Amino acid sequence: MISLKQLLLNALSSAPIPRLLQRLLGRSGISVFTYHAVIEGGLLVGDWSFLPAVEFERQMSYLAQHFFVLPLDKAFELQAKGELPKGKPVAAVTFDDGFHNNYSVALPILMKYSIPATIFLATDFVDFESTELSQPENTLWFCKLHSALIAAMQGSEVSGKTSFQWCDQAYSIATKEDCQATSFRLQQTLKSLPAKELEHQVSNICQQLGVGAVDLSAFKMLDKKAIDGLQASGLILFGAHTGSHAILARLTPQEQDEEIGRSVAAVTTMTGQRCRVFAYPNGGRHDYNDETVRIL
Repeated sequence: MISLKQLLLNALSSAPIPRLLQRLLGRSGISVFTYHAVIEGGLLVGDWSFLPAVEFERQMSYLAQHFFVLPLDKAFELQAKGELPKGKPVAAVTFDDGFHNNYSVALPILMKYSIPATIFLATDFVDFESTELSQPENTLWFCKLHSALIAAMQGSEVSGKTSFQWCDQAYSIATKEDCQATSFRLQQTLKSLPAKELEHQVSNICQQLGVGAVDLSAFKMLDKKAIDGLQASGLILFGAHTGSHAILARLTPQEQDEEIGRSVAAVTTMTGQRCRVFAYPNGGRHDYNDETVRIL
């Protein structure tokens, strides 16, 4: 079932409004379209970071028609010189984290429309050595959490467990809608915790849910074979996104320096080129600080 909100968004995005707004509000600016994962079909319980491929292709088709889509570093360079192209608004496409589907699902669509993109890698989760698919268990915390909630919801008919308690709060997993809302609430709360405490609490929640092995196949991260394929396309720029995907403002200056340095070095080693771009995990203004900027 498609919601009224989604119908409205679909109508707006197929009209000229987005490009007209960009021309009006950002004549000398760059519209950065940020993605995470692109998947065939969809997740059993939706998560905003996992976009169906059909929707991604519709958006890329729109960008190709109505925008100059530039590599991110090139766009920044031209902006600094005051030399952004005229006639159409300028856009750049990025992906955070480094999911394997950036290669298997998104890349063919990017190639179809000749759209360059930047992938910011949380490098601790990317297998730079193996030419085989990375183990799906080696993925980000919110993927493990989301999968555990889905497994608990699916098992609720047998277990009879349609809710659980965490930190004196009740969370429902009775329906797909409840499960999605619970996942969102938990992710927003957990993000505020220091990295080690966050991982500990994710484990606690999974234990509370009482699920064993969960299906993490949709959440696989990139490996060397996929990275080589992305590089060979000529469309992909790689950037750093910390090692462990820690929110930098929660760390000491020394910890920030280590996270950033480890990630930048890994990207440089993997690509054979200097790492020139970086994205802050979570991306909000309060997710980094002056020390982060100094280190970068």
